[in-house]
Amino acid sequence: MSSIIFAAVCATMILISYYISHNIINTVSVFMAPYMVIVPINNLIMVNRGFFSISDQVLYMIGGCFFCIFIGYILANAIVGVKVPKNTDMTQLIKSKKFSRYRIGDMLKYVLFVEIVAGFRFLMVVLRHGITYIPTSAFEGYMIHGSLGHLLLTAYPIIPVLFLYWLKNKDRIVYLLATVLFVGLVFLTFVKYHIIGLFVLIFFFVALEDRKYVKKGVVIVSAVAISAFVLNYVISFFLRGTISKVSNDYYINHLWNYMAGSLIYDNRIFTAGILTDISILRKIWVIIFTVPNAFLYGFFGVRLFYSGKGLQYCPVGNNGEYGNVVDTFGNFFISSKGKILDLMCLVVFLILIGVVFTLIYNRAVMKSRQLRVTVCIFMTFFMFFSFFGAFYTLLPPWEILAWSVMDIYIFDKRKGIKIRWI
Repeated sequence: MSSIIFAAVCATMILISYYISHNIINTVSVFMAPYMVIVPINNLIMVNRGFFSISDQVLYMIGGCFFCIFIGYILANAIVGVKVPKNTDMTQLIKSKKFSRYRIGDMLKYVLFVEIVAGFRFLMVVLRHGITYIPTSAFEGYMIHGSLGHLLLTAYPIIPVLFLYWLKNKDRIVYLLATVLFVGLVFLTFVKYHIIGLFVLIFFFVALEDRKYVKKGVVIVSAVAISAFVLNYVISFFLRGTISKVSNDYYINHLWNYMAGSLIYDNRIFTAGILTDISILRKIWVIIFTVPNAFLYGFFGVRLFYSGKGLQYCPVGNNGEYGNVVDTFGNFFISSKGKILDLMCLVVFLILIGVVFTLIYNRAVMKSRQLRVTVCIFMTFFMFFSFFGAFYTLLPPWEILAWSVMDIYIFDKRKGIKIRWI
């Protein structure tokens, strides 16, 4: 019953946010929608497959965090925010002169160049180590490491623009092919959040630009993301020659562990306690220094406010599934066990998140008269994926976010850098 009540409370806040913004995609819905779906499915269905239930204490914790963000959302819109008109539809921008300010052809050429380089790199690895090297842990993430890995990430923010352009110009099939090829290369990183994040990013961008794609997009993205997850394991087992030894239950349980494992792991916050010696303020400093630490470590071999502690692997069910990740809100809350001051700081921090994130969203939707994918990247990794873990402490999402801003400048006809293609 508590799961149904939790989902109903989330749905109520989402409906109120929709009434305020007249857009189903907003700060509140992007944060809450995954939880609203995952919690009832886990506690009513997946417990029958051996997964532990998400406790009422965890639901109270998450619900309280959501309420703080909701308050921040209300404040941002009522006091200093920009209300999105009901008839706001960015579709016309696609056909306006504002769209033509971008060198969409150069965007395509650049992405194709990146894909050729990345494809050649993958081919060299196969020729050097053999195809059986691909499913090993040594190859996982290889495609996004090093200088060529950074090059691949530079094209990540361009893909939603190319895909949207193809949706509005179906005869320009090369834009679709470039998108599909890039999806394939990101899939070959074998880092699941990269490929699933790309699908979610494309959905957010397209849905914000044209609302007619929202309902269809949810179904397509869900199906494609799940298929990509399963296919990742199928290819790995096939190349290892062990695919016949893996049952369908493995894929189902592993998929659900990926989706709900962090929320189930949150149970330990109220039983064993997790990293209770780290204050909320220190965790904020860890976020702030995520990017600076990349340079400090690269040049000087030091890190400031670095959280190198990994959580202990613990069962998330009696079916053999284990996890060591808490969700975003659990990560912040765990330092508040028995510490009233930390809890008060957490409340203020979450309200500020609601305010700031809403202002960022509103400004991008209302005042940015150009195709901008930056806010969609922000929503994907730092809001939507909150149910999976603390992505703001990972460098790749920050790098992709930075590249999205630079891409806007580089491919802007009026003030961009002129690129001459041979």
